[in-house]
Amino acid sequence: MSGRTRAKSQKLKDSNAPKKPCNAYAIFYQHYTEQFFKKNPGNNIDRRFLTQQISKAWRGLTEDEKQPFQEKAAKDKQRYLNEMEVYKNSEGYKKFVKKQESKLPDIPIFSKEFLKHNKDRDTDLRQIRKEIQLLEAKASPIVENINTTLKELDALHHSTQEHEILEKEKLMGAWTRKLIPELERAGLLEELDINYNTSPEDFIETLSSSYSNDMLNKLKGAFDKFYLPLSAD
Repeated sequence: MSGRTRAKSQKLKDSNAPKKPCNAYAIFYQHYTEQFFKKNPGNNIDRRFLTQQISKAWRGLTEDEKQPFQEKAAKDKQRYLNEMEVYKNSEGYKKFVKKQESKLPDIPIFSKEFLKHNKDRDTDLRQIRKEIQLLEAKASPIVENINTTLKELDALHHSTQEHEILEKEKLMGAWTRKLIPELERAGLLEELDINYNTSPEDFIETLSSSYSNDMLNKLKGAFDKFYLPLSAD
């Protein structure tokens, strides 16, 4: 052992290297962000708050819900390994390694410089962790509000659909109770080729066909005997 190590004064970035793989959370983050701005175009939400909200949403997922994102991450990692294997045999990679090594000074192990280097690195890592925790704490309320809003919109959508179905059922009930019996008493069901299962839409389509004046008079007589309110109450 030489008793010396290398410390990096500044990490060089290899612009020619393959794109690093995304983990499952990063893929979820991108998916969540795209969905949010798709549903809320033009929203100028603070990205720090959004990040905290996404982090909370991720922690709330079950393992089954995380599975699709984990599969994508595994696929992306394999892509990176394959591309990196090819890249490491290239001249570009060899030049980068040479350049990187020339930037790293030799530092004796356990020297003051070495100990200071490790201390500075640990300090940086602790600071990064603190900043991440702070961002998560700030973003949590806004993410919760986003989830609540999305749930309310979904509930409103279902409520509107249920109301439309109810109104249609009321109309069908009035149609069956009032109009069909009168047409039957007038002897027009067979002539119009309709029955109790015929919908109001089909009946209207039938009326759009050409009929004789006699038929129209019979229909008028049947209509005069009942009143079908528009509200279907």
